Amino acid sequence: MFEVIIVDDEPMIREGLRTLIAWETYGFKIINIAQNGREGFEKHQEYKPDLMIVDVRMPEMDGITLIEKIRKENRHTHFIILSGHADFTYAQRAMGCHVDGYLLKPLDEDELILYLQTIYKKLADEKKLKQLETEEKIQQREKLITALCQEIDVPLNKEYLPIYEELSHVQRKFQVLLLKVTAPAAHSDISFLKQSAKELFEFTEKGYVFTNNYEIGVLLRQSYTSKHAKENLYKELAASIGSDSFFAAIGEQVPLSHIYQSFQTASMLLTHHFYFEKGLVMDKSNLSDQWMIETDEKGILALESYVSRLQYAFESINSKTAEKMIDELAEEMVHCRMTEMEIKKGFIQLYTNILNKLLLSNKNDQSLTAIHARAAEIYELPTLPSVKQFLINQFNEIIGVLDNGNTDTQIKKMIDLIHKHYNKNLRLETLAEVFNYNSAYLGKLFKNYTGEYFNTYLDKVRIETGKQLLQKGSKVYEVADQIGYANVDYFHRKFKKYVGTSPSAYRNQSGKIS
Repeated sequence: MFEVIIVDDEPMIREGLRTLIAWETYGFKIINIAQNGREGFEKHQEYKPDLMIVDVRMPEMDGITLIEKIRKENRHTHFIILSGHADFTYAQRAMGCHVDGYLLKPLDEDELILYLQTIYKKLADEKKLKQLETEEKIQQREKLITALCQEIDVPLNKEYLPIYEELSHVQRKFQVLLLKVTAPAAHSDISFLKQSAKELFEFTEKGYVFTNNYEIGVLLRQSYTSKHAKENLYKELAASIGSDSFFAAIGEQVPLSHIYQSFQTASMLLTHHFYFEKGLVMDKSNLSDQWMIETDEKGILALESYVSRLQYAFESINSKTAEKMIDELAEEMVHCRMTEMEIKKGFIQLYTNILNKLLLSNKNDQSLTAIHARAAEIYELPTLPSVKQFLINQFNEIIGVLDNGNTDTQIKKMIDLIHKHYNKNLRLETLAEVFNYNSAYLGKLFKNYTGEYFNTYLDKVRIETGKQLLQKGSKVYEVADQIGYANVDYFHRKFKKYVGTSPSAYRNQSGKIS
């Protein structure tokens, strides 16, 4: 519907025009009336109607003067002139103001309808043309912003210069916001994301939306530098998009001529979105300094050491230590500059290696087998924090399976661990970390419970196993290696200390007895 204001000093004419025809039938609606030219001008300034029906002779300001005054600043409003008699002087002035019709009183209904039909077509054509011009301008602006973000030289000719000047005029500094859909059908969802961004930013004059491959960019007109502002921005984005299936990153505030810097920062952040929690708009403060330096160098990750330590943690039923090690490993992976896929593969390798070892020592427990089968789910997780949480949940479940209501003391668990892993490089300090104890205090607890120091107890377990192997005819150096002594001479001294004879003499004696 196009909007109409009637301006006439005669109440009967005003009311008669209102009821003379069914305005809506012809695509118009009367939104207001005025009783003189001065009031008519004020109403025009307030409502900006599409059509004004104006009486020629009125107090304070006549109709022609009103039209001339409006025409100085607005060439889009259409006019129909009303006159009580054929006044050619007024008619001539009216034609000079490009009015659309001249009606004599008393009004002829058919003549009014004919004018309205003609004006409706003009307005419809103008609206269509304006939409085309607006769409063309939006496309040109988007091309300009995209080029500025990517440091592409843009000729500031008559096509782009007015847009550049307009952008420079509305804001001194801008920030670039980049959005990326995380849903499986991300490419097909980009049009929806762009429309959501337009509704949130362009329709409210907060920014200008552009496309960057499979990402949506926004050249923000207002500042989002504070933590509170970024939190609110994320909430607005989630509400507009209708989900949290997206990542958002924002660059620093810069002048229009330097928006490529803000774009590069946002782009780098979006590239590393895997390392961040969801539910936030990432900015430079979230990014570790090491990621700001481009390099092909990567660190080396000792994954196997984590496998052994985590296995100890599980068998000692210690979830806190397991969580701590996951955090440590994740931090080391990031420090080694591992990619998202490398990190996921690394954690899957860790996950499966640990479960394979646990399944061997726990007779293929069905619950552990079910947990083992979930390893591939890691590939579907969107962020490193979500991978860590998945592992923590699974590892807590593993600990629950292994614990199974066991009420043994920590020392009993420690003793069990020694009997299972006596052939490894077991140290009191390592077990103290696993069981969350001070090593000196744990050593005291162990001595009180077993009557022996930790190293003595470990030596005796090893020597007892060594005796069994020697009885079977194993060679001395093989036995030393199998029970955890890397140095044969050291094994020889320990064996003689606890058994009273050398390993070789013991083996020979055992052979004679058998």
